[in-house]
Amino acid sequence: MDLEQPLPDGPEPTSSEQMYVHVLERGSIHARSAAKRSKRYKRLASVMHFSIPLTSLSLAVVIGLNLDSSLAIAGIVAVLLTIVTALNSVLDPEQRYLAYSEACIRIHDWEMATRQEWSLAATPRDRFAVVDEANRQMSEIGQAMARLPIPRLRV
Repeated sequence: MDLEQPLPDGPEPTSSEQMYVHVLERGSIHARSAAKRSKRYKRLASVMHFSIPLTSLSLAVVIGLNLDSSLAIAGIVAVLLTIVTALNSVLDPEQRYLAYSEACIRIHDWEMATRQEWSLAATPRDRFAVVDEANRQMSEIGQAMARLPIPRLRV
């Protein structure tokens, strides 16, 4: 299967036009990645936000019942509460959601500004300057996303 697409009719694209398309594609890749992670951490933050207080409440109820089996159930619920609390502390989904949401906004703003500057560039030198600046800015955004810490268990 041939993966190459035929070139469109008309003048051949200049190197700055090819670079422009490449930089926009990089932006799309980063935007999809940030949106996917933002959605993931938003869901996880919501689950953690409700599960910790509900688990604590169920632990208090089980202990308060004072049944014969309540001690074993309380132990299980206490272990579950400890695990969920540790995961919330290590993953910190709320902060990660905010960081990736901010990255999504930065990428969107970057794309709009780049498209506008490209449309206003009159000469090949201006277009190259637009692409060069857009590439530098996209690298900064990508580096900022890469600096977000990977969850590690702290012992």
